[in-house]
Amino acid sequence: LEPHLGLGDSLICIGLVRALSKRHPEKKFYYAVRYAYYHSISWIFQDLSNVFPLAIAGEREARQFASFL
Repeated sequence: LEPHLGLGDSLICIGLVRALSKRHPEKKFYYAVRYAYYHSISWIFQDLSNVFPLAIAGEREARQFASFL
């Protein structure tokens, strides 16, 4: 999952990520977030066992990681 990478965009997506996570507990979700916001977003999703925040520098890095998976 790749929001616009700002903290506000990530906060808006919290409900969507939680709903997807609970609807598909068998899938792993990697959530792209900038280094500066990684700790905040990790704390928000700490109770979800299938959501993995991924600290990245920019959009290109997120897309490279997505194609790797």
